[in-house]
Amino acid sequence: MFSGRVRWVKIRSHLKNNITLLLIPARGGVARLKVPMFSCYLVLLCLLGTGGFGYKFYSQYRELLQVTKMQEQALNDREKEKQKLVHKSKQIQELAKQTEQVQTQVQELTELGQEIQQKALNDKLLPEKELAKLGWKRSQISSRSRGSRRQMVVPPEQHAISQQLNALSQSIPQQKAELQQLLRQIDRYQWLVEHFPSQWPLHGRITSPFGYRFHPLRFRRIFHEGIDIGVQTGSSVKAAAGGKVIFAGNRSGYGKTVLIDHGQGLRTLYAHNSKLQVKAGQWVEKGEVISLSGNTGDSTGPHLHFEVQVNGHPKNPLDYLS
Repeated sequence: MFSGRVRWVKIRSHLKNNITLLLIPARGGVARLKVPMFSCYLVLLCLLGTGGFGYKFYSQYRELLQVTKMQEQALNDREKEKQKLVHKSKQIQELAKQTEQVQTQVQELTELGQEIQQKALNDKLLPEKELAKLGWKRSQISSRSRGSRRQMVVPPEQHAISQQLNALSQSIPQQKAELQQLLRQIDRYQWLVEHFPSQWPLHGRITSPFGYRFHPLRFRRIFHEGIDIGVQTGSSVKAAAGGKVIFAGNRSGYGKTVLIDHGQGLRTLYAHNSKLQVKAGQWVEKGEVISLSGNTGDSTGPHLHFEVQVNGHPKNPLDYLS
């Protein structure tokens, strides 16, 4: 305790001392400035405190500056990510719009395909043999149908999907044109079916075939331009094909006669009827009743005389009837 008191006395004595500063001006002379030791220590402490505070402030400033740069970098990264998301969103919207357009086009193709399928499966279609008589082949339709099919495999990549959609969108008009052409062919095909004289006008025994024969009334050999089908009087006679009635009335030798034009030079004639049920200018469908069989005109008994004419020339009806 005594030694500690001695030290405190020495410190107080040291702090009471002065430091003398000699100032020598340029004009000469000497100036003395006495500064208490206590003041010197006080100034030194102030300088050290100020330096420490300044260093701490500078350190904090650098840390704050570094944090600010990191935040700016994070904001820039977020902005870039946001721009990427906006760009992807626009691409997705464009893909959605493009997909919707393609779906609309595909829907049109689907409807065309369904219409074609519905018509192609119609049970009124002619067999290949009868089509050949008109210069048609079913392969003309089936080949077009096969040619209109496309197989698409859509990859998952976004740019690949866009390319695939573009390719599909560009190919759809061609497919649509092919299907429309196919539909026109089927419509044409069905028109031929409807107007091709393949249906028997009635069922019965053929009493006189097509070709040369001895005429039972003229007693000489002449060319028979049709076939005679023996039936009872009053049997329903049906149109062998659809078409327009161009004659319905009495004709010399044929009695009560119906003549139907089926287009493309095809005509059918129905003679020796007892009653006519159509008029000239009337349109009839295939299988529609047009008259009742009879024995009018040059006839030896009730029957139907049936002819098929191509460009005015008689053809064997058996080559057309199913």
